[in-house]
Amino acid sequence: MKKIMDRRDFLRFRHIDPVQSAWKTFLYELKKRGIESCGQTYSLGEGAYLISMPVSDISRVPSIVILARQYGVGVRVLSYQQSVEQMLESMISQGSPQSVVCLDFYTLSSMELLAHEVQSIGSDHYLSAVTVPIAFFKQQGFEQFSGLPDDLLLLDWLANPIYHDQRPLGLSSSGISKLQCVLSDGSSTVVGGFGVDVSQSVPLAQLHEIVPALFTYLHDEDIRVLMLSPQWPQGLYRLDALQGDISLAQFFLGSQNTLVLPIRCAITKGKVPDSGYLSKCTPNDSNSITHYAFHQMQVKGLFDEYNVFADCVLNG
Repeated sequence: MKKIMDRRDFLRFRHIDPVQSAWKTFLYELKKRGIESCGQTYSLGEGAYLISMPVSDISRVPSIVILARQYGVGVRVLSYQQSVEQMLESMISQGSPQSVVCLDFYTLSSMELLAHEVQSIGSDHYLSAVTVPIAFFKQQGFEQFSGLPDDLLLLDWLANPIYHDQRPLGLSSSGISKLQCVLSDGSSTVVGGFGVDVSQSVPLAQLHEIVPALFTYLHDEDIRVLMLSPQWPQGLYRLDALQGDISLAQFFLGSQNTLVLPIRCAITKGKVPDSGYLSKCTPNDSNSITHYAFHQMQVKGLFDEYNVFADCVLNG
């Protein structure tokens, strides 16, 4: 005989928070896959949470992203010398309603631990996990890292616009030729010069639709004006990489992990960035990221419609 829900059961059922339930299920599914969230859990208010997760195995990242998308959880990456408390304060001040898993690649990183993650693929050309500290490349004479702290991870250097030449078409000095990226649906692909590396046995339909749409933005009057300007606005997605020596890999430089999450890269010796053309904040409205907010949203929507790679303030 089917049991009829009594008043006590009804009240207990009524108070189940579906947001909290999704968060708990997300953590449970991570644990089932052997991915332990060792860090502390913080409340963001309104039923949203943040948890820090030290990452020792970068191959786990696609699984984390797949589960995050499934349960409506955002993914952020703890940046160089940023504490979880600082990220928490930033998110609360922004009124973030989304629960977030904060990936921490710094807690467990070291030159000794990650040395096997770098492979020579030619003269002054390496295939490297993004969790490798740039000290390795400085020792090999890679000038693009001159003056930067040894313990800065390649991941942070790729993501932060302050480390890259802000002149239109200036990203060739980075030495980046290919990136292996995790997309917002958890699939992984390799991008490089023009187009997608179709030899990868992963779903590419998403990028096949995105790439033509990206090129249409180059015809926008605002972008055409910027291509002739002396400096690309700080934090604006680098559409200039889609002209000249077209590179989808370099397009993602400085995007602060809000479009894709790089996990490996092919890199060769580059040039020392001219300090006069490194990214700087400016009060000039014509160079303000807010002036190009529409373009940012368009590009963001192409790659990450559900905001899996949770937005952050693009301010270096």
